[in-house]
Amino acid sequence: MCNSPLGGILLIIGNVLREHSTEITDKDYDEWLKQQRQAITDAAPQKVYLDVSQLIRQPLSLHGVIDPDTDAAKSYAKGVYKKTGKDNKARYSVNIFTLFFPAEHHIAILSCEVDALDQQKHIERASHYFYKDIVGLRTEEIRLSDHTEHIILQLQSFSLKVANGDSIDTGAVLNVTVLDLEDEQQTVKTAYIDTDVNGTISTLLMLLRQKKWDSPQ
Repeated sequence: MCNSPLGGILLIIGNVLREHSTEITDKDYDEWLKQQRQAITDAAPQKVYLDVSQLIRQPLSLHGVIDPDTDAAKSYAKGVYKKTGKDNKARYSVNIFTLFFPAEHHIAILSCEVDALDQQKHIERASHYFYKDIVGLRTEEIRLSDHTEHIILQLQSFSLKVANGDSIDTGAVLNVTVLDLEDEQQTVKTAYIDTDVNGTISTLLMLLRQKKWDSPQ
């Protein structure tokens, strides 16, 4: 299971996001999500069947979200919700944490989903790939128009490409920016961003290049 035993808080948070209530504060939600992430991180090595002594560096992580305006949100029976906090940052009901564990010859990846609206739904995916089989890294940006709120959303996602044509995709959005069409200055605002994303992607690129260089042709 991905969620730590905080059922009551989880239920309240789900209702807050769904009904735009003010029962809990942004700080309460952020602390709850921090605890979820820590629980996932603590259990992750066992989930991917790795001992920390096998790692060649510290694990890397990404924190993505499911935005309710994307196609990915349609598969959630109880819906996907977001709420803008007093700090103008968006909080989402579905968060996906992806951890990368670099070993000597392969990388283990664990993706774990936390859904504040569905306490019974626990989805986690563990996989292992040899470095030589990972042929590329891709970031993708899409733009969505919300004519009701007169805004344009720009969403950034990330995936790794494998030699057989498969894509290692977290299914989550890592960066959400908002363009207010009624703003004369056309200011772009960041609604959500994984602050680790640039460092994680840069490190993965460096690691893949190094392993490709070290591998015999």
